[in-house]
Amino acid sequence: MSLKSKLILGLSFLFTIILVLISFYAYYIGQLANESSKVLKDNNNSLEYSKNLLFTLDNINMEIFKKIAEPNKGKELNDKITERLNIFFNDFEKNINSEENNITENGERELVLTLKKRTVCHLMILRQHWEFLQKMQLHFSSNLNHQNWREM
Repeated sequence: MSLKSKLILGLSFLFTIILVLISFYAYYIGQLANESSKVLKDNNNSLEYSKNLLFTLDNINMEIFKKIAEPNKGKELNDKITERLNIFFNDFEKNINSEENNITENGERELVLTLKKRTVCHLMILRQHWEFLQKMQLHFSSNLNHQNWREM
């Protein structure tokens, strides 16, 4: 074998190895890009769920404060607020469960469980406040009707 053929054979072998390595790197870089896009998508979902949770809590508080601000608006308003509160409570549950199923980072599960535990307590207190407000309105409206009847 001549020196020229040995050089051609050696360079061909190196070129083949380089092409194989490039194809492996391209494959693994593509896999890495797919995984990172999945993580970004999951993180965007987490942000969306968090935004929805905050929006829902704000709406729940707003509905209860509407009742506090307008205590004598009657049963129709109570029914509308109760209906909206039930929708908001269900939305909150749906979003917190979706976030619980969308864990992307280390330690995120513990944070979601802590958030869930604390917000369940918060929502329970809000429901109790709502029930209390309804009972107080019923009590005051019945007393008011009773007093009006006496005055007649």
